[in-house]
Amino acid sequence: AAIDGDLERLLKASPFTVILASNMNKMTARADLILPVAGPFQREGTITNDQGLVQWLEPGLQLTGDAKPDWQVMAEFGQLLTGQASLYTCAGDVTWKISQTVTGYGQITRFKLGRKGQFVQGVQ
Repeated sequence: AAIDGDLERLLKASPFTVILASNMNKMTARADLILPVAGPFQREGTITNDQGLVQWLEPGLQLTGDAKPDWQVMAEFGQLLTGQASLYTCAGDVTWKISQTVTGYGQITRFKLGRKGQFVQGVQ
């Protein structure tokens, strides 16, 4: 699949590109630094589809290689850049922060998502 035109322009204009990825693709081929992250079925946390349905994911596959959950990679990267420990220690911490700061996610909790998930307004 082709890279979206706007994204293509951003990648070309960027002097240094860092990408978090669980697999190699056309975007990772353009990156200067690739940080390996767990795939969607290797991590715990939320995923939102294009209809606004938020679901909680439980890991169904074991992590392989150097891959870690994306929240953990970003927490460690931030600590390397700032020298300060991250405030996030698990996927639930990140979900809580999102629920406090992103419109439409205010009522999202792991408990409320249950097995079926929950629709949020204004996400598409």
